[in-house]
Amino acid sequence: MTMITVSELKRIIKDDGCHDPAEILKQLNVIVKTTLHQDTAYAVSDYGMDIGIARAVRIESPAFGFQASELIFAGAKQSLFYVHKGEVKVIAGDRQSIGYRRSDLNFNFTDRTIRIEKRTVFYMTTDGFTDQLDGADRRFGTRRFRELLKEIAPLPFEKQREMLLEAFKIHKGDRQRQDDVTVAGFGF
Repeated sequence: MTMITVSELKRIIKDDGCHDPAEILKQLNVIVKTTLHQDTAYAVSDYGMDIGIARAVRIESPAFGFQASELIFAGAKQSLFYVHKGEVKVIAGDRQSIGYRRSDLNFNFTDRTIRIEKRTVFYMTTDGFTDQLDGADRRFGTRRFRELLKEIAPLPFEKQREMLLEAFKIHKGDRQRQDDVTVAGFGF
């Protein structure tokens, strides 16, 4: 999946010049499903992924005397978290994955636009962090993850990284990591 995704994202964005997150996800879904023959009745494979794509856009209007920046986000079963003025907000992605036999070949993903304000910190993550179990089979959970983001958002990114890793390590204890875990934070 990684090789198909990386190769096709490069082609869609760089070669085809597509920069709309929802359209990128739609094209990627078609490519994955047709490459793996998941668009046929005899499909054997059932592979796919959850993914989110964000794009920052700067809007300038000298005639009206303003400039603004926006973040456009589209998610395939992935959400975008962001923290502004101590409040954590979540922009939910669509309830549709990329690939898999049961997914809709012609699904239209949705762009969601957020105005970028100073000192806003954005986070994209795989579900591996929130789904990680502890010794008592309790998930880390989205609520606890949101509280952690609220706590770390004002800090420098290197310190945020340390605190995320420490919270994850403490929660999982002696348990094995059960899924891929990625948290990407960025701010403007």
